[in-house]
Amino acid sequence: MDWSQFDPEGAARQRFLEIDDMVEQIDDLVRFSDWTKDELVNTLDISWLHHENGLEGIVYAFPEIQSAVSLRDVSDTSLMSTCRTLRVQKRAVNAFRELAAKDGKVTVDMLEKLNGELLNNEEMAAVYRKDIPIHRTYFHDIAQPEDIHSGLAKLLDWVHSSEARELHIIELAAKAHHWFMHVFPFPKQSGFIGRLFLNYVLERGGYLGAVIHASDRQKYYEALRGSELDFQNFLSDTLEGSFGNTVQLLTHHSMESLKRA
Repeated sequence: MDWSQFDPEGAARQRFLEIDDMVEQIDDLVRFSDWTKDELVNTLDISWLHHENGLEGIVYAFPEIQSAVSLRDVSDTSLMSTCRTLRVQKRAVNAFRELAAKDGKVTVDMLEKLNGELLNNEEMAAVYRKDIPIHRTYFHDIAQPEDIHSGLAKLLDWVHSSEARELHIIELAAKAHHWFMHVFPFPKQSGFIGRLFLNYVLERGGYLGAVIHASDRQKYYEALRGSELDFQNFLSDTLEGSFGNTVQLLTHHSMESLKRA
């Protein structure tokens, strides 16, 4: 019998502790590895950009992403648009990670500016969604256009509040992302910005960011349509997978290093 159905909150807390242990294991592996934390994070960022774009239906190969973010000159004009997109995305990842490390606050202005950079159009930066489109990638309920700005401001105030910081980091990150995606402020870039915001919250709490695999796209959409607890469970599944893969990566790298020694 699955006893978690009788005490879902207790089951969630137990999972949080198990994931906390995985975070400590990763930190220990990095400490005794010849990889630095920055090198690990940059490797994981390539994976995040691959799957992040895949969630939006855009496929970039790993070598394509690595080449773009390496900042090497691009001679092929057909690749310039792709390189610009990936480089803007990587700069955004770096900027939000640095903000999280300093415990800095995400502001409405910051999200609007990022929206403009992603669109390569500063004039569109603060242009919010003006309707609720019938044909869209995400089918969860989203805020009425007139409620977007106030909903976004309220969310950011809450994320930086003492009340929010009393929650476990997974619960906080899940609630923040679920809330953001239901505000869904921008016509085109809300998904990317929302998942960047999710990882900002996780990294502010000492976690690595979550990599939501493109193959889990449908599960992700369904979790957004569900309750905050549904999304919290999805995020816990995602983190267990992400961190488990990271442990395997670090373990393999350490073994290879020992063979070469």
